[in-house]
Amino acid sequence: MALRVVRTAVVAAAVLSLGACQVVQFIFGSVFPATVPLLEATADLSSVIPSGFSGTLRLRLVEAGSTTYVILAVSNGVGNVTAYVYDTNLSRKKTFTGLAGDGVMIDSSNRLVIGSSLFNLSDLSSAGSISPTILTSNGASSGLDGFVDSSLNQLANMSISSSTLNWLIYPVGWGSSTPQSVAISSGQSFNLDAVVPDASPTGSVLLAGEPQGGGGGGNNKGTTEYFAVAPKNGFSPASAFANGPHRDNLLSTSIGYVQGSILAYDMQTASFVRLDPATASTTDTFSTNGDFSNAEFAYSSGGGSFYVYDRQTRVLDKYAQWWK
Repeated sequence: MALRVVRTAVVAAAVLSLGACQVVQFIFGSVFPATVPLLEATADLSSVIPSGFSGTLRLRLVEAGSTTYVILAVSNGVGNVTAYVYDTNLSRKKTFTGLAGDGVMIDSSNRLVIGSSLFNLSDLSSAGSISPTILTSNGASSGLDGFVDSSLNQLANMSISSSTLNWLIYPVGWGSSTPQSVAISSGQSFNLDAVVPDASPTGSVLLAGEPQGGGGGGNNKGTTEYFAVAPKNGFSPASAFANGPHRDNLLSTSIGYVQGSILAYDMQTASFVRLDPATASTTDTFSTNGDFSNAEFAYSSGGGSFYVYDRQTRVLDKYAQWWK
């Protein structure tokens, strides 16, 4: 009884001195077993997203300089998208409703784009529209929905049709686009699961795709993901998935590209894995007792933390990085 009173007093003092988000780390940081990643903050969306929601959910993280937002785009169809925008400590900053699309990126003028709406990064105030252009996620579960190269070209609206990758190049200020396409395999059809650019305009982009009807490999858990890394400048990932590195049993909504490594959740082993992009071989792993099989993931490009939205509990969590 005395121990319970003391622990209650300690927690109460922590609430007063640290604030709610930090208290999560204070309470659990020293008692979490090694098989659970360190929880740093949480946001409950069960009051705004109904149980059993059947629409599309996309978790995105955008970064520009010192500004970072975590965005959950919830779609019931074109013209009916709601975006919940959080800071890195999962304090909700804005809720946007009635958006035209669920695609998310930072454009060449350093503005946040969601669908066809533009927002200033400093205060998330309206900065106009790119209508009739609509930025869409095109089925890509992980990453972002467009990126900017060092010439300020905006590459967006990527999709795969059979074995061909398609995208559009927009100039500064948007306007008319130039269509581009390239064969990414020798006839095999793929679904596009991830488009994950790194933080540098002269950097690279990770693409991930699963063979249509390919299943999850021998264990039939998760999906078999093929990977390719292409430079942003002169982007043209020809034959990207032809005999490329691949890995079975991955959760398609868990793919990240952080500090030159692929991060994902392995459905067979219930563990987080870090992979070498050149070979898809495992370079680090973290086994967990938690169930992340119904989750959407987003990662800070420089490491330090990652975010997970659980479709069943409808809770968004921030975790400290598990990888070394």
